[in-house]
Amino acid sequence: MARIVGPGLPRGWVAQRVSVPPSTLGRRAFAGKEEKKVPPETPEEVTKKLKEQRDYWDKQERSKVKVILSQWGGLLFFGFWCGIAWLGKKWGEYEMAIVEREMAEPRRYRRRSEE
Repeated sequence: MARIVGPGLPRGWVAQRVSVPPSTLGRRAFAGKEEKKVPPETPEEVTKKLKEQRDYWDKQERSKVKVILSQWGGLLFFGFWCGIAWLGKKWGEYEMAIVEREMAEPRRYRRRSEE
């Protein structure tokens, strides 16, 4: 293999020339192997297999809490953080209302800050 130093490569990097074109690499890997041909299944066979499969969990094994959390967990998680953000927003509005009320009074009636 010959080493190539090209203008498009960063300093210190060296490209190596490959003797086999990349388009034939995939074909060579599977040259001696034959693929197994599986006959396609009919829709009736698929439905029969699905009916025969047992659920991983029985309905009696699952508690109501686990069922609700598995179905609604993402929404509960999102809702919790939206609630935290809403509380922060309301608290900020409350604090700003206090500051605005104080600033609306004439200057001589404002309370002095304790320093």
